[in-house]
Amino acid sequence: MWYNALMKWLLKSSLHGFISGQIMSINYRGRRSGKHYSVPVNYHEDGKKLVAVTTRDRKWWRNMRAGLEVTVQLRGEERDAMAEAVDDPHEVEMHLRTYLISAPQMARYFKVRIDESGIPSPEDISKAALERVVVLVEIR
Repeated sequence: MWYNALMKWLLKSSLHGFISGQIMSINYRGRRSGKHYSVPVNYHEDGKKLVAVTTRDRKWWRNMRAGLEVTVQLRGEERDAMAEAVDDPHEVEMHLRTYLISAPQMARYFKVRIDESGIPSPEDISKAALERVVVLVEIR
């Protein structure tokens, strides 16, 4: 995808400041293939963890089901990290709620309505959680 290549290039360039507050790349080796992969993802900071949300039909997150050492390209720096995929819908719901309270502008991508007080619709979050996976990234 040309978009992913552009994002990865921007994240490593001196222009990273335009996007690196919202986008990072997760760099890892496939468990079976040993091939190196780099995936740009939107993220949200939740305490000491970075939270990325992806769709279940993507395959990259499966490498992280039991945790995986990765590097991330974050704010112009490559950092060592541990990534773990969370695919339990109830846990995904919890993380998605926190993510959307902090970044309500992202709600439209998840088809989640936000009420006038900034609270995401519980019904919409439950539906979205069935289609999503959360990847938790802890910088070392």
